[in-house]
Amino acid sequence: MFKAVIGAEKFKEAIESVSTLVDEAKFKLNPDGLSVRAVDPANVAMVSLDLAGDAFESFEATEGELVSISQN
Repeated sequence: MFKAVIGAEKFKEAIESVSTLVDEAKFKLNPDGLSVRAVDPANVAMVSLDLAGDAFESFEATEGELVSISQN
């Protein structure tokens, strides 16, 4: 289960920071927030993003994953 409310601009900034480096990422969910660890296609650089539940207006999650794939 995943329910969250966050300002669009705040979430857009977070996602853009990841998408500039990688085309695919797995967002790991837990009751405390969400996180992303992804490596670029050349295996040269890694991006790490943690959004604590406090960054959201409301946040509820159980352990799980969301997969994001770019359609470039």
